[in-house]
Amino acid sequence: MLLTEAKYGFQCSMDETKIDFATLGIFAAVARQSSFRKAAIELDMPVATVSRKISKLEEKLNTQLLQRTTRTVILTEMGEQLYNEIAEPLSKLDNAAHRAAHRQDTISGLVKIATTYTLAETNILPVLPQLRCDWPQIRVQIILDEEVVDIRSERIDFAVRAGKLQDPSLIARKICTHHFFRYTTPFMQKSTNPGFVTYGKMLRDSSLPNVEVKDVRMVLRLVLANQGEAWMPDALCMELERRGKLIRVEGSKVVTFDVSLVFGSKKFIPKRCNYRTCQSIHP
Repeated sequence: MLLTEAKYGFQCSMDETKIDFATLGIFAAVARQSSFRKAAIELDMPVATVSRKISKLEEKLNTQLLQRTTRTVILTEMGEQLYNEIAEPLSKLDNAAHRAAHRQDTISGLVKIATTYTLAETNILPVLPQLRCDWPQIRVQIILDEEVVDIRSERIDFAVRAGKLQDPSLIARKICTHHFFRYTTPFMQKSTNPGFVTYGKMLRDSSLPNVEVKDVRMVLRLVLANQGEAWMPDALCMELERRGKLIRVEGSKVVTFDVSLVFGSKKFIPKRCNYRTCQSIHP
């Protein structure tokens, strides 16, 4: 495939004319400023680098684009044709890049958070009013799922998770520690065989549980319905314990899980969900 002489006044194969946008940007700056020195200042690079890039561009296109004089730089006919065709597209690309950088640097927009119902209730809900007050331009979407969501493929900004990360490539920032105690009801405390309710396979006894359900809120409701004892976070149970609805099983140990903000990338965290924005998310 050829670039025809009728269009540009030169002829060469398409493979030979693959020019990067940076080089075209340098040429456009020189054409706009009519000066290598002024273009170098605009681009913040040495004049010699600008001159060398233009010379290589002319060699690759096999045509003269600029007439150099002692005082100024003048576009040749071919140079003017090229500049007229690339000026607007380059300007649009530059504006698009600036808008993208501005959006990245602005504390605004939609923040997507993946977590479980319990972690949302104990770690996000208490601070959401203050978060919205501090950054009113932020909108929050909370994706509730008891399963671990792939935050990269789902384009989620960050997750709130308990326990160790299964994917070592993710970035975790610890925000608090949840303490799990074994709880029962006063009625079931008197039972010789109270049974056991478990959240999935987590913190289960050697014996089979009465009920296995992957939802901590349902675990709590089952315990309150006298269906067995269960390990549950104290952040969820303290008020019920204070009211005498729940009691801790005597002799049971304390199990702890760290709760963390989990990001897909450490380098490219938008300001809308960076540590300054998220550091208030804790009990």
